[in-house]
Amino acid sequence: MTARRRPGVPTTGPLTPDDEELLLRAAAAAPSVHNTQPWLLATSAARVDVFADPSRRLRHGDPHGRSMLVSVGAAVLDVRVDHGAQRLVLQVRELRDDERLRLVP
Repeated sequence: MTARRRPGVPTTGPLTPDDEELLLRAAAAAPSVHNTQPWLLATSAARVDVFADPSRRLRHGDPHGRSMLVSVGAAVLDVRVDHGAQRLVLQVRELRDDERLRLVP
């Protein structure tokens, strides 16, 4: 089953491959510190996960990772805006501390 879009009507349901591609392009277009794009994206039929990629952090220019996290936030914002433009319902959930420890070393 695929979600059908009607102007002005939010849609829930699985993401289509076209949806996934549009959302990945939106994240790729997000601004980032020195264009490092320090994020990883994982898509499935039901969700898009955005993770910080510490291997892309600028060790000397961003020793505490603040700019990396601001860049990840820009990617999340772009994905959210694109979700809205596609009339998809989006829920953003911040990870609990115990979940974060498993994902970001």
